[in-house]
Amino acid sequence: MDESQLFVGPGGVEREVALAQLIEVLKVGLNFKYRDRWLTEPVERSRTDWMTQAPLPVTGSSLSAVVGELETRYLPHFANLATPKFAGFPDAGNSLAGLAGAIMSDLLNANMINSVLTAPGATEIEMNVIRWLRQLVGFADEGDRSSIDSAFTCGGVPTQGGTGANFVATLLAIARARQRQGESGVTDGENVVIVPAEIGHYTMEAAASWAGLGQQAVVEAPITAFRYDLPALRRLLASLREEGRNLLLLVAYAGDSRTMTIDALDEVAFAVREYFPYAWLHCDGCHGTSLIFSDQHRRRLDGMQKFDSVSLDPHKVLSVPYTCSFLLVRRTSDLELIATSSELILRQARSMGQITPTQGSRAFATLRLWFLLRVHGVTGLGAIIDTRLRLAQHFADLVDQEPRLARMNTVDLNSVTFVVLPPGTQPPLTSTQLAMAETLTRATYDRMIQDGEYYLHSFLLPDNRRALSSRGGGKHTVLRYMSGNPLIDEPLHEALISHVVNVAG
Repeated sequence: MDESQLFVGPGGVEREVALAQLIEVLKVGLNFKYRDRWLTEPVERSRTDWMTQAPLPVTGSSLSAVVGELETRYLPHFANLATPKFAGFPDAGNSLAGLAGAIMSDLLNANMINSVLTAPGATEIEMNVIRWLRQLVGFADEGDRSSIDSAFTCGGVPTQGGTGANFVATLLAIARARQRQGESGVTDGENVVIVPAEIGHYTMEAAASWAGLGQQAVVEAPITAFRYDLPALRRLLASLREEGRNLLLLVAYAGDSRTMTIDALDEVAFAVREYFPYAWLHCDGCHGTSLIFSDQHRRRLDGMQKFDSVSLDPHKVLSVPYTCSFLLVRRTSDLELIATSSELILRQARSMGQITPTQGSRAFATLRLWFLLRVHGVTGLGAIIDTRLRLAQHFADLVDQEPRLARMNTVDLNSVTFVVLPPGTQPPLTSTQLAMAETLTRATYDRMIQDGEYYLHSFLLPDNRRALSSRGGGKHTVLRYMSGNPLIDEPLHEALISHVVNVAG
């Protein structure tokens, strides 16, 4: 067999033939990325019926035929997050450098569980990326190269999204309590996880349950303007201490998942340390840690360096394809609390599989971020982030100028939430007008989903700023714009606002 046939199969495929077929695959994928509409076929619940009725493929088909079936039958029903008209989430996945890293990662097929057998070069790249992120977050000085020594001192782990990062943070909090107090240090009913009320991400309750604490361990603290109400938080902490309960973990958001509000991280950390010096402080920064690249806005994260762990999601905020997430820890030695080892494949100093709970064999997703950082540099990414925040404020200004819309949040990062108002009304709204606004906003979202041209996210949001009524409170259906896609510009904002008003009727 010719050497060019040895490595792609089955049976051996000549290199040029494999290249030609993969180029055809790439063309179909790029055609999808360059589609203007976020959805080309309307969403219909009945569509799942025929989608799930495909027969088991007993005999095979050519790769070309399979790609053709995917393109014609299924891709019209895929959401294209790359188009700037998909403005409800920032997860664009359309960075050319990030896409190059994703493609190269699959071609290299490095298994990140082991540094010697399956991923020697890849491990060095991953440890450098973690070291760079720690430096940007403020967990390491520029000259700190401890992450090169071993997995146990690298100071961070890749995770399966923000959910994985929150779960690992929960495991670390439990492990620290057990280290300090013995196995009896973590008992039902005595240990508490604090999250902000109404804006806390669902993954924290899930993580508490998965970790054996139970969802009842999660206690919600009051919020004001979508941040912790600091006086109320202090009262809660004092009450827990008086009751003899232990604060195991507190979560604060550098960009909550609804309004992207950044909490007063420094003040929250100070309050917790005053009452519970050994509690684990976790900053869920899946969105807000994007500011680490911006000289102009980095100070908004002051106090984050005092937290024990910080999560960040490049696949949410830096346009790299799914999945690419990290959990960083302030003390590198803390990773030893959740370490595992095996004589079979793990026992080498740099093997990252020793410190990645729930993950054994793992793809080289970090290469997406490595490509991005090497191509754009911190300066280039900072410019993208600065533009993103400017665009979010521009969109908020347009919402304020449109009499049919009412904004719900102050723009802290890149989220603008608003409701559709009945014609001729302005806040503060009466109870009847609130009900009408609720119906209008829901109907507008449903029509946008069916239309498929523009997308804005929708969910329930408390009127925490009394934007709709003088009494505030209550949960209201909102539409949300996010300026995450680097292709979004001001003309698109104007078209989007007009579209929303027209759809609302």
